[in-house]
Amino acid sequence: MMLTTADVGSQVVARALERAGAKREDVRFFASHQPSAWIRSVVQETIGLPNARSADTFSWTGSLSSANVPLQLAIAQREGCCETATSWQCSRGRRACARRERCCPGAPSAA
Repeated sequence: MMLTTADVGSQVVARALERAGAKREDVRFFASHQPSAWIRSVVQETIGLPNARSADTFSWTGSLSSANVPLQLAIAQREGCCETATSWQCSRGRRACARRERCCPGAPSAA
């Protein structure tokens, strides 16, 4: 079951990147649910994002279900390894927040 996640994830990521007009190399940070200690690295490698940064939280949090992704995004922002939420949009195109600063060196400006 968990390995199927990597295969399906690869297809989903490919479609999402195509819709966004982006390439896999453009992805700077990868956040995902972490139901086990090894799944994040397997999924990240399988979907073709080996150079994107990530935050392994399973060793100190266990499985947090849907709270994993917000936690990892908060860690990424705190550690300066991704843009702030101004450049992230939900599937309906709504902005995640109104902040304008960037925390990732070399990141493009938020629109």
